[in-house]
Amino acid sequence: MDKHTRLNTIINMMGKKHKFTLHIDEATRALFCECDPEQMHQVISEVFMARNTSEEFVKENIANIKGQCVRTIGFSSGV
Repeated sequence: MDKHTRLNTIINMMGKKHKFTLHIDEATRALFCECDPEQMHQVISEVFMARNTSEEFVKENIANIKGQCVRTIGFSSGV
């Protein structure tokens, strides 16, 4: 599934869940498509909770979520 189809699917599901739709312009859609699917879902959830689709709001949430989603995978060297 490509990112645009995934984005539309998530937006439709969130619209049904929250029982309203948001108008999302093309610039904001492009920002969503830069994220991986997990981050995309988290950002869209924040947008629906705040009912704010402004480009600045989306950019801030993407930056916050990308900072939270960085995970270190490995084993500690301590004994």
